Amino acid sequence: MTASVSDPVVRKFVAAVNAGDKDAFFADVLTEDATMSDDGSERDLAAWTEKEIFSPQANGRMEVVEASDDGRSLVVDYTNDTWGTMRTRWIFTVAGDRVSRFETGRRRPEPPVRGASAETRGRETTGGCAGGDRDASPARGWETGP
Repeated sequence: MTASVSDPVVRKFVAAVNAGDKDAFFADVLTEDATMSDDGSERDLAAWTEKEIFSPQANGRMEVVEASDDGRSLVVDYTNDTWGTMRTRWIFTVAGDRVSRFETGRRRPEPPVRGASAETRGRETTGGCAGGDRDASPARGWETGP
C-alpha cells in the first residue's frame, strides 16, 4: 500500500522519479545548487541520479510506505533494476517550491520481536542503498555497520 505524501514538492520528486522524467526532475523539482547524500556520504547528485534512478539500467521507482515530518521524511520501498527492492529512508529539505537537498539510505532495522524467526528478523536490512557506504549516523535512522 502506498502512503500519501502531504508535501507537494516532495510529491513532485516522487512523481518525477516514478515517471523516469529526468528533465522534469532537474528543471522543475530541484534547486540549481541541490545536494544529496547516500548512506551518510555526500554524492555527486547528477552522477548518482543517473546511475541509481534514470539510466535504462537503473529504472528507479519509489513506493512510499510511510510519510512523516509534514511529508518531508519518507520510508520508501525503493526499487531499481540494479539493486532490486530495498527499504530506504528519504529526508528532504525544501526551499520554496523545490528540493534543495535530499538524504537517502537504508532504513535502520526495527528491533527484533521476541519470538520472531530469523527469517522475519532483519527483513528490512536486505540489500543496501544503491552504491552507498555504511558509515551513516545512527541518529538519522540510517543503517550502520556490516
